Amino acid sequence: MKLMFACLVLGLPLMLLFENTFTRIAGVLLCLGFIVSGVFVIANPEDLGRDQE
Repeated sequence: MKLMFACLVLGLPLMLLFENTFTRIAGVLLCLGFIVSGVFVIANPEDLGRDQE
């Protein structure tokens, strides 16, 4: 969960505030890391293996 928020906090300013190509690429990659880690936080194995109550 900390990784997810760290990717968001670091990625958005890099992507939106700076105009250098390399900082924008880093920002986009960090935002992609935010999305991927968010999917893993939502779809953890314990919740997927449980029967619906």
